[in-house]
Amino acid sequence: MGMTRLPEKSFKEEKEMLDIKLITENPELVKERLAKKGCIVDFTEILKLDAARKKLMSEIEALKAERNKVSAEIPKYKKEGKPVEEIFARMRTIGDEITEGDAKINAYQQEITDFIAKLPNMPDDDLLPGEKENNKVIKGIHLEGPFISSKCRGAHEEKYLLPLDISLFQELNECSGNNIRYITIAPELDNSEEFISYLVKNNIVVSLGHSDAKHEDVIKAIKCGASSFTHTFNAMTPFTHHNLTIAFSSLYIPSIYNEVIMDMKHVDPLVIKFLINNKGNKYIVGITDSLMCSGLTDGDYFLGEQAITLKNNECFLKGTLTRAGSCLNLLDGFKNYMKLTNYPIERAILPFSENAAKSGKIFNKVGSIKEGKVADLVYLDKDLDVIKTVVNGKIVYLREN
Repeated sequence: MGMTRLPEKSFKEEKEMLDIKLITENPELVKERLAKKGCIVDFTEILKLDAARKKLMSEIEALKAERNKVSAEIPKYKKEGKPVEEIFARMRTIGDEITEGDAKINAYQQEITDFIAKLPNMPDDDLLPGEKENNKVIKGIHLEGPFISSKCRGAHEEKYLLPLDISLFQELNECSGNNIRYITIAPELDNSEEFISYLVKNNIVVSLGHSDAKHEDVIKAIKCGASSFTHTFNAMTPFTHHNLTIAFSSLYIPSIYNEVIMDMKHVDPLVIKFLINNKGNKYIVGITDSLMCSGLTDGDYFLGEQAITLKNNECFLKGTLTRAGSCLNLLDGFKNYMKLTNYPIERAILPFSENAAKSGKIFNKVGSIKEGKVADLVYLDKDLDVIKTVVNGKIVYLREN
C-alpha cells in the first residue's frame, strides 16, 4: 500500500474514498478537515455500524472455534461407540449461524462502503503523521507505487502514478514516520539512477517491478544498488529472443532476489521451477501479495477506490481479468512450494524466512533462530499446520488440542 498525492481537483470533481480505520481512530479530526471542504458529516451512526460489524466478526471467530472444538469430539465418540449424529447436528447449527453472521457482516460492510464513497478524501497535506516508535511485529513499509510504469501498473490507478522525485519520496516517508524500508520502482523512468542511489544510501531496499524496462535499464538500476524483483513476472513486460525486458533480467541476472507469489496462479508452477533452476533456491522469496479481502466470502470488495471481485479464492478488478492481488495465506504458499519442489522442510522454508530477511536487509534481526535475534517463531505439526506462534518471545497463539 502506498500514500500518493491526489490530483489537484476540487472534491466536487473527484470523489475519493476515506478509510473507515481513519474515521474510527480520528472522527473529530476527519470531521474538522472535511468541514473545511464544505462537507458537514455526522459519523455517529456509521461508527455504531462499524462497532457492530467488529463485534459480529469476533462472535463468528468464537463460533468457528466452538465448531472446531465440537468436531474434535468425533473421534472420541466413535472410539467409545457413541452416536455422532448430535455432534453433526450441532456443527450444522453452528455453520448456519456463521453463514448468517457472514451475510450480516457483508451487509454492514456495504453500508459502510456506500457511506464512505459519498465523502471526499483528504489530500496529502491532510495525511496524519505515522507512528514514530518501532512496531515490534511490522518491520517496515513496502511502498509499491506511485513510482511505477503506466503500461505495467496492474491494479494501480494511473491518475496516482508519479515521476521519480526525491523530495516527494521524502514527504511520503515523513508521513509514514520514516518507516518506509522497501520500495518498488520502474527503472526505465527518468532520473532512476539518482533516485535509486539516494534510496540505497539511506538504507532503503530498492526492488524493481511494475515495469516495462529493457534489460539495459535493469543493469543500470542494479549497478546503483537495486537488489530485488517485485512479484516476478507479474506486471512485467514479457520478453522474446529479440526483446530482452525486465522479465528476462529477473531470470538471467544472478545474486538478485526474486519475489514470487506462491499461489500457483499468478505464476505457472513450471515457470517457478524454471526460475529456481536459473537462480537457485537461495534467491527466491515467497510472498502472498494478499488483499484485505483474503479469508472472506466471495463477493465484491474495494482496493482503495477500485471495485474488486473475489471468487473461488481469486481476485480481479471488477468486470476484468486483471488480477488485483492474491487471497493467499503465507503458510499455504509455503505448503505449495514444498509440494512443487519436494524439498525437505529445512530447505523449502528458506524463501519464507532467511531469504526474505536477507532481501529486506534485516537478517541481523530476524529470519533464523539464533541467540540475539528476535524470537518470532511458528511451530508446525507433521501436516504443516500451526501449533503455536511466538512474537517477540511471547506466545500469541496456541492451538487447542
